[in-house]
Amino acid sequence: MARKNVSLVVSGAGWIAHFTDRLVEGLRAQGISDEEIHALVTRKGELRMEKIVSAVAESIRTPAGMIVPPTPEMVVPDGGRIHRITVPVDESRAWNDAVRAAGPDTPEDWAVWQVGGLYPATVGAILAPQEIILANFGTKFVPSEEVLAWGRERKLCPASPRAVFAIGEHLPGLNRDLGLPIMGVVSLVPVTFKGERHVCAVWWSRARRDANLNRFGLGWDESDWFAFVREL
Repeated sequence: MARKNVSLVVSGAGWIAHFTDRLVEGLRAQGISDEEIHALVTRKGELRMEKIVSAVAESIRTPAGMIVPPTPEMVVPDGGRIHRITVPVDESRAWNDAVRAAGPDTPEDWAVWQVGGLYPATVGAILAPQEIILANFGTKFVPSEEVLAWGRERKLCPASPRAVFAIGEHLPGLNRDLGLPIMGVVSLVPVTFKGERHVCAVWWSRARRDANLNRFGLGWDESDWFAFVREL
């Protein structure tokens, strides 16, 4: 069949209805409720739909019979936890807009507002979903260098401040999702501010949320989670 005719068929209402029926049947067979399926076409379901599209596209691109190596299981820090999320990240976003969206309760006199020039926006970047691995090291006190070493061993890089701000913006109830009254998510990408190395974070405290700047060398405790992305 000519490509033009295939395009007409794929655009037709009958083909779309058949494709949708097959998808819905498959999701139901996997135990997904009709309410969850319906949510895919709402604003709340946009990220899930993007992941579905990516999975289908990857399946189509993979030659039949080709064995795709599985993703290595992430080793959880001793006494800690791992949590995977996907959020839309825009590395070209204006700094103050990103801070404000992440931490609507951030006081106007906090230093985090002053370091945008040290974290320049990426010109030409577009909003795109990014998989982020959050690592928590449990009750022990952990220095920044130890966290970074753990990531390097697993070919992980610290997520950017804008990625961490996107977590605050798009997952405002993350602490509740993880069963925590308070928590922080840290980007271990340091800059020198007033003679010392600092890093950015988002802090959840029950219903409040703020963005802040922390000293790289002070270390971290059980309430802190570290955002990583896979090396390119």
